Amino acid sequence: MLLSILFWFLELGLVCINAFFQVFVVILLIDVETDYAHPSDACKKLNPIMLPEYIIHFLITFLLVLHGNYLEFFINLPLVVYHIHRLVSKTYRLDATQIVTNMKITKRISFIKIGFYLLVLFNFMIRLVLTIVATIESRSFDFTFGSA
Repeated sequence: MLLSILFWFLELGLVCINAFFQVFVVILLIDVETDYAHPSDACKKLNPIMLPEYIIHFLITFLLVLHGNYLEFFINLPLVVYHIHRLVSKTYRLDATQIVTNMKITKRISFIKIGFYLLVLFNFMIRLVLTIVATIESRSFDFTFGSA
């Protein structure tokens, strides 16, 4: 049971990293939209985090399969398929010349990902709490201090 608790803590940490990546993407896209940041500077900051986001999400999904959580795996599967499509078509990197014209779509995708990661985060938090409660209930605690 201790390994299950550690598993859910790891999953929570990985999902938090991806959620923060997406918040960073949205902030930079809004900066580009309001002319606080130049599109090429934003792309230089955003492109290095795109591939790690995909790798972390693949790791989350792979660990779910290894742990036997098939419901959560199937919940994560559509985003994995989307990430694989972006990798295969080589459209995962943002282009400085196209970022302004694709701003609306890119922001919408980022907001959807933030919502998805938050839902998954809350799901994993619930699973962590349930695992901790099951671990506590499975152990028999004897609170007697002496024999009568």
